[in-house]
This record gives sequence, C-alpha cells and structure tokens, in this order.
Amino acid sequence: MKAFVEERRTEDTPFDIVMEGETPGGDTVQARETLTPLAEAGATWWLETMWSQDDPENVRARLGQGPPRIE
Repeated sequence: MKAFVEERRTEDTPFDIVMEGETPGGDTVQARETLTPLAEAGATWWLETMWSQDDPENVRARLGQGPPRIE
C-alpha cells in the first residue's frame, strides 16, 4: 500500500497508513509479532478494534490493558 501511494502521490508531505485489527491484550509477544511487520511495511497507526464483540465489558477490559507496543 505504501509503495502504491508513494508512486502516485503528487504531494511530498508525509502521510499516515492506518491499520486495524485485534491484538491479545495479555500477550505482548503475540501483539508484537502481529504489529512489527505492519510497522516495518510503513503503517503509522494501529486501531485496536473489536467489531465482533457484543459484550461491552470485554471491550472495557481490553481497553484497560492499554495499547499494544512494539518496543
């Protein structure tokens, strides 16, 4: 995606690439394994989404675990 956009852009300003999905809040190794390749490919934002989750308490619990980290 990054290469596609860079080849076609006429602007020379930076741009963001936003990805979304789910990472396991309690498994930092798995989260890192999911996100590192995306960051290396040029993704600049990650949106932690839980679109299929029906229970708001599960969403709140995941939010309480904080954002995934690749560092």
